[in-house]
Amino acid sequence: MPALAVGLPILSPEQQAYRDAETHLPFILGITVTFHVLALIAVCLRLYVRTFMVKVMGPDDYTIIAAMICAIGGMITIGIEATLGLGRHQDLISKDDLQQFHMANFFFALISGILGLNMVKISVSFLLMRFVHHRWSRICLWAVIIFMSIYTIVSWGTVIFLCQPISAFWDIDVLKLPSTKCYPLVVFNTLGLLNTGITIFTDLLLATIPIPILWALQINPRQKVALIGVLSLGYAAVAVGIVKTSYQIPFLRNPDQTYDQGIQTWGFVQLNISIIAACMPTLKPLFRFLADTITIHIRTGSKVAPDTGYFRQTGSRYTGICRDGRGQKEYDQNRLDMGSYLTADALLNPDSVGTNTTLVTTANKKNSLISRFAQESQESILPIQGTNGIVMTTVYTVT
Repeated sequence: MPALAVGLPILSPEQQAYRDAETHLPFILGITVTFHVLALIAVCLRLYVRTFMVKVMGPDDYTIIAAMICAIGGMITIGIEATLGLGRHQDLISKDDLQQFHMANFFFALISGILGLNMVKISVSFLLMRFVHHRWSRICLWAVIIFMSIYTIVSWGTVIFLCQPISAFWDIDVLKLPSTKCYPLVVFNTLGLLNTGITIFTDLLLATIPIPILWALQINPRQKVALIGVLSLGYAAVAVGIVKTSYQIPFLRNPDQTYDQGIQTWGFVQLNISIIAACMPTLKPLFRFLADTITIHIRTGSKVAPDTGYFRQTGSRYTGICRDGRGQKEYDQNRLDMGSYLTADALLNPDSVGTNTTLVTTANKKNSLISRFAQESQESILPIQGTNGIVMTTVYTVT
């Protein structure tokens, strides 16, 4: 067993045995794995919605995939660190394990701590530009994208060039060589606090920008509040960033950094919460579909199954497009409301829609955040008009 660190009090055999067994690893793995799995589920559901329901992928989707890959890399790194002494007292870890631990921590900082978090900011900025059309708001979002891209490179530089050679970051023998040059740790810690501050500020900015825009929309107040609530989930990442800061401030006074891994732990939680918050607005079509399906099932007692963008109600004469001996009933479930179907009330009560009503709507397919949930069905019927838009005709006929 390695010698105790200098300055530790002399412990009794019982106290020493307790200290040897003491670990924060269950807590660290519990909280990181939980939020990582939730983030992974959120991204998978988002890709399902965008690929199979809306059938439109954009730069916000690709950048959130990149952020999720970074999070997966971070989770793998934490798993490696768990085998090297993560959560245990540093003086109880062998020199070789400690060296590998710090090497893993180095790559974690580059992949998850910097690139992953910044990719989420870029993804959210692209997402907001789908429905933000105010000139200054779009300029602000582009400024965030450009700034975060440059800041990622700068942040990488502060970690990579902390020591020359780079291996001095994790190899104490190299660190002791006279030729090794390193910035003072106080500089590194200050840059870390600055990075957290910028992360918190951008989270606040991206969570706040949509509020006045959505508040001005002429939509149902309850829906307005729901949209603002979903897009404001970034405030949760702000709260976690503040918790992370509380561990960064006393970092230099902490001699037991493998035991107190609050910076890495809460930084990883912050990344995964940010990913979840970035995915939630895109899942509205799925939630609407599930809610309407359940509603129809409860009200009719019939099974409901989706088929190529339409509700299909078995055991009933009402289907997405159905014909019987007395005429034709067409219910093209289109709703320019976060890409969802026509509400269950309209589907179950077609008379409330009106007789011989035709609605023609022109929408910009590329720039609309609120993608139509059933647009794949309508696109197969109507030709694309030009390169920037699509004319969708919704016909409700009751005979």
